[in-house]
Amino acid sequence: MTDALHLQDGEHRKANVEIISDLRFSVVDDQIRETDEQGAPKLDHLGSLLDRRRWIQAAATALSAHTIIEVWTEGRGYRQELVGTRPLAPPRAIVAPVRDGTLATYELDPLYFVPGAAIATSFEDLDLHGEWCAGHPTVDPAVVKDLRQTTLG
Repeated sequence: MTDALHLQDGEHRKANVEIISDLRFSVVDDQIRETDEQGAPKLDHLGSLLDRRRWIQAAATALSAHTIIEVWTEGRGYRQELVGTRPLAPPRAIVAPVRDGTLATYELDPLYFVPGAAIATSFEDLDLHGEWCAGHPTVDPAVVKDLRQTTLG
């Protein structure tokens, strides 16, 4: 979430989280990606849409059994699926819902987590900002939507 909210210079961006299940979640942000000469997002050394500047995104992908990355740049969209950090295929063109941004959906690998592990629903107690944020006003607070069913027993 931290790298979705911040650019390298500390400027804040919009970011939201949807918790889909105990080990599956999505992060969407409005960050603008580096592009190549044709305006397509630059790929990493494995040919993936993972942004080399966003190490938390890369870490979440490394802990995931399956990840879907969508990148929207200048109104054009690209989508790619990964197993771990390895792309299943090159990015394919899609319709971009917004001009610029990224949507990453992670399905965390249960082999890395203890049975019963679940994603926290509250980020209020986490410090998502640091000294690099000084002088940069927050655009909007991040929104966390928990889509899991709760049962009272």
